Amino acid sequence: MIPQLLRDNVAYWQALFHDPVGSARSLVTACRASGQRRDAFEDTIKEGNKEGGFGDPLEVLRVVGLLKDVETRWSATFLTIDRLLEQYLVCFLLNEFHHQVI
Repeated sequence: MIPQLLRDNVAYWQALFHDPVGSARSLVTACRASGQRRDAFEDTIKEGNKEGGFGDPLEVLRVVGLLKDVETRWSATFLTIDRLLEQYLVCFLLNEFHHQVI
């Protein structure tokens, strides 16, 4: 049963409609598509950290890669999304760069 508070929350339903787990999987897959992309991801973290970090306020990120999801294990999905949230700004920067190059 869905609590009334969630039933009345339009943003909650919009988020579910846009499939956040599927979107996260697609973003991780794009960032991990090749060795060059994985290297660029790591280099972007290192460069951003040298310049003071990411976000507002600036935060230095761990130099770690994104985790590949394994659909048969719910814990893998949780860990994949958790790491993506930690490194989201790096993914966003690389995704923007990739679209500008094409």
